[in-house]
Amino acid sequence: MAQLADISRDTIAVPGPVERVRALQPLIALHADEADAQGRIVAPVFDALKDAGLFRLTAAQRSGGEGATMRDFVETVAEIAKSSAGMAWAYGLLAGTTGMIASLPEAQTQLLFKQGDELGCFVGSKGGVATRSGDGYLVTGQWPYASGCLHADWALCGVIVRDEQGAQIDSGNAFIDLSSDQAGIIMDWKVAGLSASGSNRVKADGHYVPAALFIQDNDLANSAAYIDKGRIEPRDLWPVEPQFGLTVLPAMMGAAAGMLEGVRQKMNDRPILAWEYARQSDSEQLLAKLGEAAIKIDSAWLHVYRACDVVDRIAQEREVTKMEKVRTQTDCGYAMRLIREAADILLDIAGPGAFTLTSAVQRLWRDLSIGSRHNALNAGLSLELLGRALVGAKSNIKNMPEI
Repeated sequence: MAQLADISRDTIAVPGPVERVRALQPLIALHADEADAQGRIVAPVFDALKDAGLFRLTAAQRSGGEGATMRDFVETVAEIAKSSAGMAWAYGLLAGTTGMIASLPEAQTQLLFKQGDELGCFVGSKGGVATRSGDGYLVTGQWPYASGCLHADWALCGVIVRDEQGAQIDSGNAFIDLSSDQAGIIMDWKVAGLSASGSNRVKADGHYVPAALFIQDNDLANSAAYIDKGRIEPRDLWPVEPQFGLTVLPAMMGAAAGMLEGVRQKMNDRPILAWEYARQSDSEQLLAKLGEAAIKIDSAWLHVYRACDVVDRIAQEREVTKMEKVRTQTDCGYAMRLIREAADILLDIAGPGAFTLTSAVQRLWRDLSIGSRHNALNAGLSLELLGRALVGAKSNIKNMPEI
């Protein structure tokens, strides 16, 4: 087996991940429209992110990863998104999934990382059916919204296990080798925003998955139980429930920040047509709107940081409570609402000129308009979850049946 790519770093000599992305911002901005057109992270940006060691940012250090905190990861994704939310979305899913699978027990990583720099994507929905075959499973199914799949070697996909009579006997997640003749990608990601995320459909037709590459749902949620106790690292203790939200939300946070900066930069130069203002910044009304958008984005970050704290601090000290998991879901959902509101305010300030196809603001707004509507971070349903938890009612979310 090839060793996982060693990206261990001297923390004094090497800049942190956010600083590494900032150095790449001119490159990311230059290729943002091209990435939308291609529907993927374009090669120059992908290579630069890989050379900067960013795809194994959250992988355990025992596997050659950086072992970064969730907060570091969130801020890194958001920094990419200031120029391209689509590429940031794809990066977040690729790096988040790869960090997780590179931290699995050696029985899995020996099979997954034969070259050492493989990448994975993840679709948790149970879009496939698995049946026993020898020492493994035959998997057939389709999984839409596989963000980043065009750059992935493996897709970790949700499956239902059925017996010969078709009855369900188990459920879990199967690793699909995307280079296999029995697997592939259906290019059906044709959308108004987040085009660069490449969230196409993964398919499998009688694809053989060895038993070691089938992970039951409970095992995925309790991976620390399968790591040698002397080798457990902080990321092994991350609760599974907040991880998806904190993977996709930061791309939207960065898009909002990019919009804010784009609008702010032009306010001292852009007049308000038909009104007695030589420039937008002469209007107290528009300045107040700018402040309102900025404070909504800041408020969203406070919720995000509280969610990160559950992963980076509380989970390291003790088991995370059910209510803390509920609040983390609600923090992420509510943050998504705040940044969508901020984006609409910023477009009110920018006016019709922001909708030209050459405007980075409109591209970020389209990305945010699509991504902020992801069902996993629906603000209304997340607030309902919190209300249900507060009065002891039944949960309304599948990944937290007990609240």
